[in-house]
Amino acid sequence: MEREKIVIELCGGRMPEKAHDADAAYDVFTKEDVKVLDYERYAIPLGFKIQLPKHLAAVIQPRSGMSAKGMPSQKMWNGEIIKEKRIDADVELGLIDSGYTGEVNAIVKTLGIGAFMSGDIFIPAGTKIAQMRIVEIPNTELVSGVIKIQENDDKKRGDNGFNSTGVK
Repeated sequence: MEREKIVIELCGGRMPEKAHDADAAYDVFTKEDVKVLDYERYAIPLGFKIQLPKHLAAVIQPRSGMSAKGMPSQKMWNGEIIKEKRIDADVELGLIDSGYTGEVNAIVKTLGIGAFMSGDIFIPAGTKIAQMRIVEIPNTELVSGVIKIQENDDKKRGDNGFNSTGVK
């Protein structure tokens, strides 16, 4: 099966890439150094635009290693790097619809940089900050109606929500 080609226009950044052909998502990179403060949200430019066909969308999502280990950062003093450290910051999910034509960003929330805060803290340019997963959009339509309760062999779930089936 031939791969569908998606056009990427670079605007000062790096081409998204897969480390392995079978990877489910493309790594995306910061375009520039981004100064961060404690407990803030940032839209960090990734340095590219994407042209998606109407049946596709792109999801910007966290990298599991960064979620587990923290985000790489640098502490600067008078323009020089004096320390490198992983900070507590997370990439939030973002959706890129086919109609969006602007530069793609990753949404980052800092959670507690703490004692590392004296001096300027930066997420450096070129940091592999998130992943971009291409997803297919089903051709659906929402219609007004009444929800019918369906029985199955196990039990009726109904409107029981979070942890309704237990944790073990």
